[in-house]
Amino acid sequence: MSCPHLAIVTMSYCRAYPVKVLVPAEGEPFASPCAGVGYERCPAFEEAARRAERAHSSASSLCRVPPKGGQS
Repeated sequence: MSCPHLAIVTMSYCRAYPVKVLVPAEGEPFASPCAGVGYERCPAFEEAARRAERAHSSASSLCRVPPKGGQS
């Protein structure tokens, strides 16, 4: 028999935020931009999107094929 005070709750956290803050993923919806379409205005999301774009841009520049004849 387990403790009657034990509760199992599914939690969520933001991978973009520098510190993991656990938020219950079940139950009543909370007033957070993460829970709806407002997530795009979140500063942590915006910074993560900028980092991803910079990484994609620099990876794309490394993969460019030089023109035929060896001239760039």
